[in-house]
Amino acid sequence: MVKESSADIRRMHALKSLSDGELPFYCGCNSLALEALLIGAAGWCTCTPAVIGDSPAKLIEAVNKSDLKAAKEIFFKQIDFYNFIVDHGLVRAIKAAYQIQGKDYGNPRLPLQPLNNLDREKLSLIL
Repeated sequence: MVKESSADIRRMHALKSLSDGELPFYCGCNSLALEALLIGAAGWCTCTPAVIGDSPAKLIEAVNKSDLKAAKEIFFKQIDFYNFIVDHGLVRAIKAAYQIQGKDYGNPRLPLQPLNNLDREKLSLIL
């Protein structure tokens, strides 16, 4: 089993190809979840359900049912959040999202800094 988090879909292609599909791999990059699941990822490692609920599970379910239309619709409703996480750092973004939702678990540990007010406003609009 491999968790592939490099944000390079070609590495997931290689894992599938080099193992003749025998090595289960998991997508560790939120912004590639749709593509990874479509090419045969065994799953997706993400903390996003804690913030956005069951949307990631619905995406996996749509892919498993071969409902590409639904999968794309679900994924592209989430993509701004996933891109925000990539652009601002997972821990910083998730901590801020929790705070925005009224679940204050404190700021990120040093050396990470909390999001600035402008980025928090952007995240609030995305959520």
